[in-house]
Amino acid sequence: MGIRDKPIAPGSPWQNGYAERLIGTIRRECLDHLIVLGEAHLRWILGEFVACYNKSRTHRALSQDAPVHRAIERLGAITSRPVLGGLQTNIAESSFRHAQDCFVSGLRDEDVLVMPEPVYFGGTVDRSVGSQEIICEIERHGRKALAFPDRSACGDALVKLARRGDRIVVMGARDDSLSQFAHELLRRIALSRGSTALVTAS
Repeated sequence: MGIRDKPIAPGSPWQNGYAERLIGTIRRECLDHLIVLGEAHLRWILGEFVACYNKSRTHRALSQDAPVHRAIERLGAITSRPVLGGLQTNIAESSFRHAQDCFVSGLRDEDVLVMPEPVYFGGTVDRSVGSQEIICEIERHGRKALAFPDRSACGDALVKLARRGDRIVVMGARDDSLSQFAHELLRRIALSRGSTALVTAS
């Protein structure tokens, strides 16, 4: 497996504690509870454990954050995701993070996401996260995204951004008015290009 010894630095016995803590944590929280079937299986187990330990598991010494800093998730339903067959459990995934990840992975370099402020109809979900916070997270991953206060402003922006050959996808949940919005958007784009062929389309 390419395992080699790593002696501590001369005159630094305090380094032993770090090494023993690492080995002890991996044994107590992971390997003592699993049967390893081979080198490839061991590498996979350790990879899964390290990812969970650094990215998801909360640490009291870090004010309940993970070593790899995570943005606070204020929006969405909390879900549970088993790690290593349920040995560890990640209870920090939310629909906000899932939607953000979908946009980051699905948007191409030339794509632009245009998003209005979220509209809430009842429920108890935290409403403190707006489109600007979501857009900032998406832009942080190198994708193009724009936030606007309402749907009307999004329509104005799309009319200005639209170019021949573009594909505009209008998305929303349980909103019958989206079809009307899309039809009106198509009509406005056609008019702005001096075309009447699409304006009369049903």
